[in-house]
Formats: sequence, C-alpha cells, structure tokens
Amino acid sequence: MQEVRQSVSALRVEDSQEEPLDRSIAMLVDDFRYSTGITIDTHLQLNADLSPQIAKTLYRLIQEALTNICKHAQATSVQLAIETVVDSVYLTIRDNGQGFAPDRTPSGYGLQGMQERVSALGGRFDLSSAPGAGCQICVQLPIEVRLASILQS
Repeated sequence: MQEVRQSVSALRVEDSQEEPLDRSIAMLVDDFRYSTGITIDTHLQLNADLSPQIAKTLYRLIQEALTNICKHAQATSVQLAIETVVDSVYLTIRDNGQGFAPDRTPSGYGLQGMQERVSALGGRFDLSSAPGAGCQICVQLPIEVRLASILQS
C-alpha cells in the first residue's frame, strides 16, 4: 500500500513543481511521514532563486532518498536539510537506519539515478554509510545567480 501511495505521489510531482520548492518539499515530507510513521526533521534555508531544473532535481533527489529509506533502511528518523550559500545549494539527507557497506551498493537504479542527475548539473554527490550506522547523502549543486536576486538584496 505504501508503494502505491508513493507511486501516486510520483505521478502528481509535475503538478507540485508549480508550487515553490519549499512547499513541494513540505508536501512530500508530510506524505512520507503519514505513510511510514517515520519522523523527519527538516531545515530549509533557501536564500536564492533556483532555476526550475535545479528545483526539480532537488525534489527528485529527496523523493528517491525517502523512497530508499522507506524500502531499505528500517529507519526511525530522518534529517533533511537544504541550504543555499553564495553560488551553490547543498542538500543533506541522513537516516538512522541499518546502513550498508557502500562497496556493496544495492543493485537498483535509485542511487545510480541520483548520481547521474547530480553529475548532469555539474554537482557533487557523496554517500556515506556503514552497517548499523545509517546512511547520509550529501549533494552540492551549482546555482546561477540571477540579476533579479542581486537587485532585490
């Protein structure tokens, strides 16, 4: 049933991308919390205008990470943070689940797809995990500083 809910949520993602990123993430987090019962602590500090491509990529990364946590981690809590700093946006997702040996990454396409999305935008993807120690994903993506953002400051 949880997978059906997540699939329906994934189908609605295009509509939610018309919403501001912070609102889209809040809806995703609420759905995750409701369907899994896993507590999730979020910290969003979005101080720059993100291109639609960067916003969509961040949303998809979070969506995939939460799906992986639900399916594999056996976690009881998740921490999610996004912060924009000068010319980059940083995403960190950490869970307290069972973890895994990174050299024995599961054979699915989830993590590979996340790495490819980040690489396509010239970003950096770091994964750290160990059996019994949960998992942490850190992403850095370059953002374009828009003239309108500078003028509003």
